[in-house]
Amino acid sequence: MKKFLVVLAAVLMLVNAFAAFTLGTVSYSGYAYFSLTAEKDTGIDLYGETYFSITLPTGTDSSFGLSFYCNPDETTAKLASISFQTPYFGALYSTDMVFVSHYFAGKNTNGKPVNAMVDFASYLKLTFPVVKDLEVYYFDKKDEGENAWFSDMLLAKYAVAGWTVVGGIYNTGDTDKYEYGVAANGSVDLGVVKPSVQAFAGMVQGTSEMEMAYDFKLSATYKPVAFLTLDPEVRFAENVSKLDYKSVDRFVKDQKYVKLGVTYEQTFAPVTVKAQVTPTYDVSSQVFNLYLQGNLKTEQFGVTAEANWLNIQEFDNYQYIRFIANANVVKDLTLTAKYRMEPGDKWGYNVIANYAFSDTVTLEALYGTLDKWATTISSDPTWKVAVEYSAEF
Repeated sequence: MKKFLVVLAAVLMLVNAFAAFTLGTVSYSGYAYFSLTAEKDTGIDLYGETYFSITLPTGTDSSFGLSFYCNPDETTAKLASISFQTPYFGALYSTDMVFVSHYFAGKNTNGKPVNAMVDFASYLKLTFPVVKDLEVYYFDKKDEGENAWFSDMLLAKYAVAGWTVVGGIYNTGDTDKYEYGVAANGSVDLGVVKPSVQAFAGMVQGTSEMEMAYDFKLSATYKPVAFLTLDPEVRFAENVSKLDYKSVDRFVKDQKYVKLGVTYEQTFAPVTVKAQVTPTYDVSSQVFNLYLQGNLKTEQFGVTAEANWLNIQEFDNYQYIRFIANANVVKDLTLTAKYRMEPGDKWGYNVIANYAFSDTVTLEALYGTLDKWATTISSDPTWKVAVEYSAEF
């Protein structure tokens, strides 16, 4: 099984080798990033990195790609992709991982493939003209082990009538066990409301034996009147956290709840008022959570207040209360102040200034006892100034 994918890709390339050679359009993409950072605890640091990818046509329906990555500690150049098309199938071989499903080849909060996908060296994607919306993925593991002939991951993805169905199976490591399942997501148009469904059922490796895993999420958005929005959501999930290559917890984790978001939003020029109330019933712990948010904003100013309770029956024991105010003082300059309060007389603050020198060069300065995202409180104030350059092409 070892190096099976490379061999398979080579065989498929031979099938395409007789295609006529016609030079087409060269495509490329990449980015460049540089930062100069001065921070209270770490001093001054410089950092830069760049990535460049180019795809060269090798025929009417074929191409290959190269990628180059460089930072102060690493410089690499590698084959990025090989792609071709025949009357019977299309193929893409790539060494860059890809998101396929929240339950198999998942993703991080930034949209990039989940970190666990570093287990795989490359993948092969097949498409078929006779079945237009069918995609088959074969992910080749770097370390295949000796306890299973098939030690990689095989996925099939099919889109039909607004629904996407993904089935998959993969080896759990250097064992003879396999995790597998089927996921589906889509929506149902009921006229006044269009509920969305996300579902999964499969088997995962438990402590001593295989266990059933499932996830079912039903959500919808309904506007009874122009200024009021209702967002009901129900989710029941168990054992999906044991899936090796699932997306991060923001998208998939073990949880059982019923919640209803109620949002009021109205504009009284030049001020927009927004209020949100989201009670959640946690089925597992049998307690009600509560999230509240209020927001006032104009074109130049904005104020947000929010609070969260993990158990509404312990109203004095809130998780946090947070205030955020921002102002666009002059063109390209934004000032933001944040305050966070937690039980036990814990509180923190920060002041952040952001200035855009251009579309690609920005400055950010922070001072206070609260981190940039207003989630972590420190005992002593800190400061940080960063100038960043970022460009994509």
